[in-house]
Amino acid sequence: MGNCIERETENFLALMGPRVDTKPLKHGEECIIFLIGGPGVGKSTLSKKLSSHYNLKLISVTNILREEVNKETDRGNFFKSYMQKGNIIPAEYIVQLVVREMLKNPTTIGYLIVGFPRDKKQAVIFNTEVRQPNLLINLYARRVVLQDRMSKRAINSTRFDDNDEAVINRMIHYFTNVKGATMPNKRVVKIIDAERNIEEIYRDACKLIEEVLPKENNT
Repeated sequence: MGNCIERETENFLALMGPRVDTKPLKHGEECIIFLIGGPGVGKSTLSKKLSSHYNLKLISVTNILREEVNKETDRGNFFKSYMQKGNIIPAEYIVQLVVREMLKNPTTIGYLIVGFPRDKKQAVIFNTEVRQPNLLINLYARRVVLQDRMSKRAINSTRFDDNDEAVINRMIHYFTNVKGATMPNKRVVKIIDAERNIEEIYRDACKLIEEVLPKENNT
């Protein structure tokens, strides 16, 4: 077992380099908001509206990963091997990507982190290395609704990870892991019905965010 751990550590360091110091985030006062939901639920559209309205730093895990893949480095190819099959990338890598992006923006009033956490381990590691979020919004839609949306999106999609196998696996992973992903932060979890139109969803999300943001930042 010791050899396995050593190999995992060596692989991590080879691809990611040394772990970053998270103390500035651990002791910071910036608001941290997680936004999760199944594939096709509308996370991207909603997060852009929210981050613009409240001047939050938007951190999309999916976008970060796709940027890494496009670089065609060893790290990008490692991520792609998981993404093109719709599998979850090991938590240590994802948390480091998120943390590094947060550290690039130390003066923001808050972070809106989208598509994170995807499982319990990601949530636990983040809470340990950084701190618990102020709010976790779970956009909920039934599986049949998400499947219909994704089938329509796939018609014009050029994303390498929008193939049939990847979409099916992402759907499975979401519904299998959502309970574990939210459990470590259950005291701040809020569920929004995401089968409605975007304006209704947006209004509900705004109300939740305004409860956790400092009053002077509510606009």
